[in-house]
Amino acid sequence: MLGPLELRVGGRPVRLGPPRQRAVLGLLALHPNTLVHREEIIDRLWPRAAPATAVHLVQAYVSRLRALLLPGAPAERRRAVLESTGASYRLRIRADGLDLLRFGRLTEQARTAVTAGDHLLAGERYEAALRLWRGTPLADVDLLRGSAPVATLAEQRIATAIRYAEAAARTGRHHPVPQLRILADADPLHEALHARLMIALAGGGQQAAALQVYAQISARLVDQLGLTPGPELTGARLQVLRGDADAPPGPG
Repeated sequence: MLGPLELRVGGRPVRLGPPRQRAVLGLLALHPNTLVHREEIIDRLWPRAAPATAVHLVQAYVSRLRALLLPGAPAERRRAVLESTGASYRLRIRADGLDLLRFGRLTEQARTAVTAGDHLLAGERYEAALRLWRGTPLADVDLLRGSAPVATLAEQRIATAIRYAEAAARTGRHHPVPQLRILADADPLHEALHARLMIALAGGGQQAAALQVYAQISARLVDQLGLTPGPELTGARLQVLRGDADAPPGPG
């Protein structure tokens, strides 16, 4: 999920079949342990016009996915893992069986640690959560590209990286620059992300690199959007210039 779609059974990768079959699994995995209506699946598989056989095709994809998820298992067990209820389907999966659920569990533990004032533990949990990512969520499932759940996941990754950097700044025990740099390169106009990257660079003694990040995103904002840097970026720049890289970036 947190990268190209992969299914492993017994530690071995499994071929997931044609694009629409992969999209069915991806869509159900985006909503683990939750019913997804058949019409939502059909709308995603055939965004322009669904064929008359759409319901039958979805049923066939689900049947094949059941066989892939539990090869050799009795039909009853297969249906319990990928169950159908009325006109809806649900993928039942444990928290340790899906990277999306592990990510959610780790970020929740990190937030709890922040509330308790344990920023060292929070940094460890945020770092572990970010290590689960292998790239753009469901990067190889074209039919789900641009969907709201995928976009939300991408934003959650960025938010987690920013919180990780904030926890790191409080302890000095973590090094969030690589994670922030990867995400900033992938989202070159995200102001909050670049502001946090600037603070992390300056906190590591790289003031010139931090100011270069500011100059680069400022130029992109003007050239591509006709905008000047907002308060997070300008606040981060002032912090870098003042040598105050331990505080969260904010308005100047």
